[in-house]
Amino acid sequence: MFQQIVVPLDGSEDAAEALAPAATLARRVGAPVHIIALHDPADDPTDLEQTILTQANDTGDVVRMVDVRPIAESVSADLRRLSDRWGPSLIVMATHGRGRSAALLGSVANDILHRPKQPVMLVGPAAVRGRFRCHGPAVIAITGDDDEVLSLATSLLADTDFDPVIANVMDPRAAREFDGARTGPQASDLPPDSVTAQRAAARLATATGRTGIDFDVFHDRHIADPLVSEAIARRASLVVMATHARTGFERLSNGSITAEVVRESPCPVLVTRIVDED
Repeated sequence: MFQQIVVPLDGSEDAAEALAPAATLARRVGAPVHIIALHDPADDPTDLEQTILTQANDTGDVVRMVDVRPIAESVSADLRRLSDRWGPSLIVMATHGRGRSAALLGSVANDILHRPKQPVMLVGPAAVRGRFRCHGPAVIAITGDDDEVLSLATSLLADTDFDPVIANVMDPRAAREFDGARTGPQASDLPPDSVTAQRAAARLATATGRTGIDFDVFHDRHIADPLVSEAIARRASLVVMATHARTGFERLSNGSITAEVVRESPCPVLVTRIVDED
């Protein structure tokens, strides 16, 4: 699935929260962890390098590489370039964003998710330390335009033992409009939003060879709330979702649905970007 698990660090304790879940996934899929710390070319990297080497011990017995180097272009551009060099990579980042880690954990996540098909696992401030594991429930959030999310989930399930749960969340007003449009010979006795979730579960089952994939449907104007509640109720190991933002993880601090889920989720959130057509 991934040839490298890339973890950008800046020497802060907040950023280092990404190391444990990164190592857990790397161990399961058989990929090395590549830790990258980028610094201002004018700075002496000695102290930073020592801190990063100490923090790297959190990856345990996983094969790891530590790369401390000066910024060539920008943090996000350098991360993209290095990730491309190593083949298909998953970037795992913490998103606490306090102190000197704020720039790394905010604008960099935004810039990286500006790239289609670059998944990023984000570890938010509410994530329970040690919760992430490569088995147990994984909440797969769908919105109706789900090819990218289901493709990512399919790849993930090929190499892990997650128990996927499809979660379809709709604004009640949209659900009523959707229900009112239900006509014709293809109509089902199930509400349309349940049909959508059921079809997504069937697609994922066909793609992965699994059976009995569960699904839930929620009506809530605040889309993030039921997703977070579902992750809490099921003691989920992971949430998988997409961002439609044209600039990647847009409005990281201003209330986007994805940002709200990452901020409140008790487990890491695996995010991919859907490209909106103009």
